[in-house]
Amino acid sequence: MGLAAYQDCDRRERRAVLRYFWRAAPDASIRVRRAAREYAPYATGALVVITLEAAGLAWALRARGPWVAPAGAVALGSAWSTLRAARRWRRLRDEPVDAGEST
Repeated sequence: MGLAAYQDCDRRERRAVLRYFWRAAPDASIRVRRAAREYAPYATGALVVITLEAAGLAWALRARGPWVAPAGAVALGSAWSTLRAARRWRRLRDEPVDAGEST
């Protein structure tokens, strides 16, 4: 799966794709929904990598007392965002793209 629909979008539509992916904006066009469906696995994969890096950083800083809490907070925040993106990806994958719209 590529990012053809996402790459064909202009700047305004790309912002709409992000808005639809993270907030499920109900007024999104078919083109935006299709691009969000393509964008979802890449966004989720990037968040998985960020979460693993933050967890590795927290693990590496465990001997340095004052740095463990901020690194742990970043790792937890990244994990939460990753889970949220994975749930949204599953919903996007299961919902029909052409929900009665002609745009």
